[in-house]
Amino acid sequence: MKLEDLIKNVTGKQLKNFENVEISGISYNSKTTKKGDIFVCLKGEHSDGHEFAKMAYENGASAFFCEHELDLSAPQVIVPSTRHQIAEIAAEFYEYPSRKTNLIGVTGTNGKTTVTTLIKNILSSCGIKTGLIGTIQNEIGDMVLPTDKTTPDAYDLQKLFLRMAEEIGYSAERLPDVFSQMSVWLAKDAENDRKEEASALAEALLHCADRLEQERSEPLEVV
Repeated sequence: MKLEDLIKNVTGKQLKNFENVEISGISYNSKTTKKGDIFVCLKGEHSDGHEFAKMAYENGASAFFCEHELDLSAPQVIVPSTRHQIAEIAAEFYEYPSRKTNLIGVTGTNGKTTVTTLIKNILSSCGIKTGLIGTIQNEIGDMVLPTDKTTPDAYDLQKLFLRMAEEIGYSAERLPDVFSQMSVWLAKDAENDRKEEASALAEALLHCADRLEQERSEPLEVV
C-alpha cells in the first residue's frame, strides 16, 4: 500500500520529507521493524517510541508516524497523538475488516467476559460461527488464541478482525436487531443493585435466544 493511501483519512496530520513510498507493514517495536514498515512512535508510561526511531530507521523503516519532527531523512507523518491515531492507519492498512463482519460490542465495569461468552454460546448453539475478543483469551469458532493483553493494541485488533473476517465472514443474520433488545433491558436496570442487574441480564439473554430460535425455526438449548 502506498503511504498516501495509508494516511488519507488521518486527521490533523503534517508531513515532512514526504515521498509516496510503499508500505508493507506497521511496526511499533524498533527491534522487529523491517524494510517497508511504517514505524509508529508510541509514548508509553516508561518509554517513548521517538527515542527508538533511529534504530527503526537503521532496520529499514520506510516512513514514520510520530508526534514531532525526527532528525531523519525518511518520510514523516506528524499527528497530535500516535497512540490514538494508530487505529486510523491500522484500519486502512487492513481495509477496514470490521466492516466485513457482524459486531456486537459489550462495555461496562464488570461482567463483560461473562456476557460475551454467553452471547457467543447462544450464537454457536444456533450454528453461527462466532469470534470472541476478551480479556482471558480470543476465539475464532472452536479455535482458542491465547493473549497476554487485556485489550489488544489497535494494530493487533485490526489484524484479529481481518482473521475473523476471513475465517468467519459476513452473515446476513439480523444479529444487531436481535441483540439490540439486550442493551434496552440492561439500560433500564443500570442504576439498580447487582441482583436486579443480573436478573435483567438473564432475561435479556433468554429473550435474544428466543428471538433467534423463532427466526431460525430450530430448537435452541440455553444452559
